[in-house]
Amino acid sequence: MKIILFFYLSVFSMLLSDTMTMKNGEKINGNFLEQSPKFIIFKKDSGEILSINRSEVQNLIFNETGRPLNVTEEANRGISDSYPSTEGGNPVTISISHEFVSDFIWRGNSYGGNYMSRRNNEKYKETTEYYAYQPNLRVQSPSGLYFELWGNMALKSRSDKDSDLRALQAYPGGPAIDPDYYFKRIESGNLSDGSTSIFYDPGKNVYSATCGDQSVPTNCLVNPSHLRNHKEKNGMWRTDGMFTTFGYEMPGGKFGNFTFGTWWYFESDKNSRYSWNEYFIWWSLPILQDILSPQLQFYTQSSQDGNAGADGGNYIALTASHTFFEGNFFQIVPSTNVGYKSPNNNTDRKSGFNDITTSLKFLLGDFFFSLNHAHRPDIALHDNDSSFYTSIENSNAYSNLSSYDGKTVDPSKLFGFKNELVYNTISELNIDSLYKEYLARSYQYQKIPRNLFWISVGFNQSF
Repeated sequence: MKIILFFYLSVFSMLLSDTMTMKNGEKINGNFLEQSPKFIIFKKDSGEILSINRSEVQNLIFNETGRPLNVTEEANRGISDSYPSTEGGNPVTISISHEFVSDFIWRGNSYGGNYMSRRNNEKYKETTEYYAYQPNLRVQSPSGLYFELWGNMALKSRSDKDSDLRALQAYPGGPAIDPDYYFKRIESGNLSDGSTSIFYDPGKNVYSATCGDQSVPTNCLVNPSHLRNHKEKNGMWRTDGMFTTFGYEMPGGKFGNFTFGTWWYFESDKNSRYSWNEYFIWWSLPILQDILSPQLQFYTQSSQDGNAGADGGNYIALTASHTFFEGNFFQIVPSTNVGYKSPNNNTDRKSGFNDITTSLKFLLGDFFFSLNHAHRPDIALHDNDSSFYTSIENSNAYSNLSSYDGKTVDPSKLFGFKNELVYNTISELNIDSLYKEYLARSYQYQKIPRNLFWISVGFNQSF
C-alpha cells in the first residue's frame, strides 16, 4: 500500500448550529442527532456526542430550517410534536480532520521518528523532524453507529537510502564483499569453494539474501554486476498506514455512556508491522463530566501474527479533558491519557504503566494547533527489539543486549568510517574477547528517551 486512498470532500460547508440551553444557564452549540422520551442525543461543535436528560434542558433553538424554533415547553414535558423526529432517519453526519504532525507517536512509541533515525544513522531523540499528514474521516449515524478511517502518510524522505555505507555488497543490507578474497584465491590457484566456483555462473543461483550473512559467501555465487552500494529498504513510505474502525456509542443514562468497537491497522511495510486487530470498550464515567470528561478505555488484541502483533495483549487507559471557552471561536482543550500495558509484547511479557500522554490544543474556529508530550514511566516496557529495530530495517545483526537496562543500539554508532575504525581498534586490542565485547557494546548503546515531544496543526470539516 504505497498511497493511502482517502477520497475526501474538499469544500467547506457552513452549517448552522443548533443551540441548546440547559436549566443551569449553560449554552451548548452543535447539532441535534436524536431524541427519545427521556434523552436528547446532541453532537457538540467539538465532535463530542452527549446524551442529555430532557428534564435538564431549558430550551433548544433548532436552526436546520434556517429559523429558530423554541421548544422550551416541549423539552420540559417530554416528546415534542414540533421537535425533529428520528422516524425516517436523520442525515448521517460526516466529519473530517486534516492534521499535520512532526512525529507519528502512538501509545508512547515513535513509529515515525525512530524509523527515520535508523534510516539517517542518527541517534534516537526526544524530538524528530518526521513530518506526516494524518487525515481522519468519521461517518456517524443517528443511531450511534459510526465508521472511521485514520491514516498516516510520511511527507519527507519517502525514497530508499543507502544507510549501511558499504561500498561493495550484493543486495540491500547484505554483508560487505571483500575483493581481496577473490584475488588471493586466484593467486593461489584455488578457484572454487568445494563444488562451487568463485566466478559467477548465470546458469546457477545468484547471490541474494538467502545465502547467509557471512562476509565471504561459500554457498552462493557472486554476480560482479551486483557488487555495488545498495539502497536499504528504509524509505519513509513504509511507515504509511491506516486504521479502520467500526464502533457503536450507547447512551447509558445515569451509568454513563459506553462505546464498543473494533479496529484494524494496516501498514505499507510488509516486512514489519503489517496488520493487527483490537477490540475495545470505553466507559464515559458518570462523574465529573462537566469538568474532566473522564473515560476508562480497555483494548484487547486478537491478532496472533508475531510481526504484526508484537505490541502485546491488553491496553488500559484513563483519559480526561476539559474545554475552556466552550462554544466560542477560540477554545483551549487540555487532555491527558494514562496507559497501562499487560503484557507489553508476546516475547518479553512485561507489564506496567506504558505512557502518560498529554496534549494542549488551541482551536480557532475550525483550525487547531496542538502541543504534545508522551512520558514513558516504565522504560523497560519499551526496551525491546519490537520497538527499536536493531539496525537497518531488514537486518538483525545488532540485537538488544538486555531488555532491562533501558538502553538500545544507537543508529549513529553502526556504520561509516569512524565507527569502523573504532570497532577495528577494539578488535585488535590484546585483551580477552569478553572485554572487547564490553567495549564495543559500551560504545554502541544509548539510553532510550523517556520523553517524546511533537506538535500538530490542522483543521476540521463537517458535512
